[in-house]
Amino acid sequence: MWTMTTAMPRHRLVEHRPALGISLTVEDRDALRRLHPGLTIEPAIGSVDRYDLTPDQNIGVIALPSVVLEIQPKVPMQSVLFMVSYACRLTRWQGVEADFARADDVVELMAIILARSVSHATRRGLLCGYRSEEEPVRSPRGRIMFDDFVRRRLANAPPIDVRHDIFTCDIVENRLLLAA
Repeated sequence: MWTMTTAMPRHRLVEHRPALGISLTVEDRDALRRLHPGLTIEPAIGSVDRYDLTPDQNIGVIALPSVVLEIQPKVPMQSVLFMVSYACRLTRWQGVEADFARADDVVELMAIILARSVSHATRRGLLCGYRSEEEPVRSPRGRIMFDDFVRRRLANAPPIDVRHDIFTCDIVENRLLLAA
């Protein structure tokens, strides 16, 4: 599991507005040029490791090894979402506009969208399905795994190695929802 041991600097930039004196390593500067070609990177006057950054119209979050840049739109998030839905021809808002109006930045907006999507996906309950399990049991149920039974137990019973399917809500799809 990935954990953050030190606090990385986080800079909020606004599209088409210069951010002056951002400290970047050479590796971060080069990575920014590869990841975001529309970002203008100029050396700051009188400094060796500081840069003036001017983002283009692309908004989002760029996480580098030593710095995080969050590029925000120059219009409110509610307007950004409306423009995206209009471009995708999604014209029905269904009363969720108030939730999105609260969002101040891209990260918060994406968290609201993810929470709403998970709520929509699980409104009828969690998805259940079959999961295969292998275990040693005292009495056979499911398929007996004869090759493992003979190899591990030398055909001495109990326990007997079996494989069976169980119907459960603990499946991969629900685990992904929980992780998100």
